[in-house]
Amino acid sequence: MREDELARYRDMLLGLRSRLSDEVRKTMSRVADKAAAPDELSHLPTHAADRDSEGLERDIAMEANREQMLEAIDVALGRVADGRYGRCEDCGADISTTRLDALPFASCCVACARKQEEA
Repeated sequence: MREDELARYRDMLLGLRSRLSDEVRKTMSRVADKAAAPDELSHLPTHAADRDSEGLERDIAMEANREQMLEAIDVALGRVADGRYGRCEDCGADISTTRLDALPFASCCVACARKQEEA
């Protein structure tokens, strides 16, 4: 991969990491606010179904997904730093620029990703 392409993907990854980190902070603040809602009539925790209806479970699931994406981004930035970015971790082939443009933290080519999904 050319140096200018590598720099463009590194910038994409850094921008994505920044946006996701901001979303994580906002979601964690929202989760904390919902968990300690001031309009509770008692100090007893609400029933799990009540919390779910407030969107707490959804927020927690979204947070977990964002954390996984942040981890994948950090791994991809490591591959940029050590010169392995853009190469499939499974077969060693080049990952298409179309795939990297859509999913800059992709660690494998489309063919290997399909194999992983089928397994």
